[in-house]
Amino acid sequence: MAQSKNENRRARTRKIRAVIKKSGLARILIFRSNRAISAQLLDASGRILGAARAIKKGRKSATEVGEKIAKIAIKKKISKFAFDRNGYKFHGIVREVAEALKKNEK
Repeated sequence: MAQSKNENRRARTRKIRAVIKKSGLARILIFRSNRAISAQLLDASGRILGAARAIKKGRKSATEVGEKIAKIAIKKKISKFAFDRNGYKFHGIVREVAEALKKNEK
């Protein structure tokens, strides 16, 4: 029986998360819905250190979320982190968040 689109994403999520957990780094987790995009900064144990969200979904909103979460990471003195795309493909809005993070991290 063929797997659904959601089941495939969950399988990718498990694979990605297993690699990230082995690294022991803090991670930035992306979540996107039909209406919004959000990101969370989590430490190695999974505790939330900060979050950013944009109600409108679009490239400009994704860039704003990336900038906000980068500022939170700088404030918490986290210079190395893993980008957890949560099973989403690395294009479009997810890519915009990652590029904003790269541009604003120091």
